[in-house]
Amino acid sequence: MDFTNTRKLMLKLIVTMLLSISFMSASLAEEIPLVDGKLWLKSSTDDKHSYLIGVSNYLSIEYAYQNAANKPVADEQSTVRRFFEDIDDMSLDEVTGRIDSWYRNHPDRLDSAVLNVIWVDMVESR
Repeated sequence: MDFTNTRKLMLKLIVTMLLSISFMSASLAEEIPLVDGKLWLKSSTDDKHSYLIGVSNYLSIEYAYQNAANKPVADEQSTVRRFFEDIDDMSLDEVTGRIDSWYRNHPDRLDSAVLNVIWVDMVESR
């Protein structure tokens, strides 16, 4: 891994940590909710994009950590690798639209976590 990639990963880590701290401080007195269809559909587009960026940053860090530790997960077992391969060509608006559509088409499953919807609808289905 070259210096530029390492620097980008570190910047992503810092941004993710700052976002996490701001979310934690805003919700210290309350339980952090599961991001499911009910919360997702009530959220603004900016909130949805922020959530997806946070998930992506976390997965980037996990992927970098696996590689830096010289313990990469085998390709066929790597959920992180599959996530990036299967969603990498989609924009934030496309991913957001797919999640919105899934919840609208499955109103009886609004209690399903957004990460589950991403995995089932966009990653596992490819």
